[in-house]
Amino acid sequence: MSKLQKFTADQWESQVMRTVKPVLVDFRAPWCQPGILKNRMLEKVAVDLGEGVNVGFIDIVQSVDLAVYCRVHDLPALTLLFNGKILITYSGPNRIEKMMTRWMSLAVPMVSWIPIR
Repeated sequence: MSKLQKFTADQWESQVMRTVKPVLVDFRAPWCQPGILKNRMLEKVAVDLGEGVNVGFIDIVQSVDLAVYCRVHDLPALTLLFNGKILITYSGPNRIEKMMTRWMSLAVPMVSWIPIR
């Protein structure tokens, strides 16, 4: 069973902006091959971070306004939000491992109740 949530523009407020947990959003497009390939890695991130963080994806083709709001300028892109605020956006085809070591180690501890493995 997938740990990834599918975020939608219609439910963005309840799924992302008003949740009490940090949310890691993968902005993807059906035509973006690197975004499709990173799905397995994103599943691993969701498992590793556990219940402390909501991890999911949204199709930017159907949600262009949200991509603009989250400052997505390139694909694939990941955005970490907490309390409705953007903490950081990571764009480009680099691997998720780099993202995890680069900024998740800094951003996630800001929320002390998240278990880090």
